[in-house]
Amino acid sequence: MEERFYDFKIGTQWIFNADFNGVLRTVVLKVVGSNNDWTHFEYDIYNPPDPGATASADEIWYIQNEFVIWADYDLAEVTPYWHVYKVGSKQGDTWKGPEGKSEATHMGTSELTVPAGNFKDVIHIRINDEDETMLNFYYAPKVGLVMRETISKEGKTVLELQEFIAGK
Repeated sequence: MEERFYDFKIGTQWIFNADFNGVLRTVVLKVVGSNNDWTHFEYDIYNPPDPGATASADEIWYIQNEFVIWADYDLAEVTPYWHVYKVGSKQGDTWKGPEGKSEATHMGTSELTVPAGNFKDVIHIRINDEDETMLNFYYAPKVGLVMRETISKEGKTVLELQEFIAGK
């Protein structure tokens, strides 16, 4: 199961159409490194009014104690954000996030259509974070993240997969 959003080759890219409270942008995740323990990717947000401007972050995901964890990566320090999946979980299962700061629920599987196409057997994971933010992650087999929705006090952000490019 974890290969859905953990085991991707260097060069793999996910290009998302992103709506940040009505402000449209492009978000690109690109695998830039990996080893047996983690996958390192860059997360770039492109600003259409200024095509040369980007905001970038280095992040990783990795498996630890049966969880797929999404984390910030600062060469010397790893700061976990979310337990985005519990290996072997099924619809209705719940688990706590890093340091108990959030709770995730396996919402089941369904079919989902995004600009990149129609995907079957998409896993939906909902995370309720301690700051009253709700995140919905949608993972498709062999593609990984196809959609992410964040709802917070500040508004709503939706990322929908526009294109998936497998690394070689």
